[in-house]
Amino acid sequence: MVIVAIQTDPVTKNVLDTLRRLVSTAESGAALDVTLDDLETADDHGNTVLHYAARFGFCQTLRRVLTSPRVVSVPNRSGVTPLHVAADRGFHDDVEVLILCLCPVPPISRNRKAVETSILVQT
Repeated sequence: MVIVAIQTDPVTKNVLDTLRRLVSTAESGAALDVTLDDLETADDHGNTVLHYAARFGFCQTLRRVLTSPRVVSVPNRSGVTPLHVAADRGFHDDVEVLILCLCPVPPISRNRKAVETSILVQT
């Protein structure tokens, strides 16, 4: 994995270091030690770790840490979310991961009536 940032400020360096650590740990299969602060730390432009993950195509790799719709839907200062970044870059698998985090699909049930009722209640 190569993530390079030229002339980065200390905050951006911290965000990218966090991304490197999370991707490396996720790819190794080890347990991810991540806090909400890790995911919410932003650079001077408001880009979080997930904005950079979406930029470089690592959302699929980080799917285990994407447990909060709040974290996934944080816009940067330009109003761009990680989902926008992934879609703009054409990372379809990452877009799917981010959408599923934002809108979890109700579990499949053999009782179709229960599923239909669940969907109606949620909307």
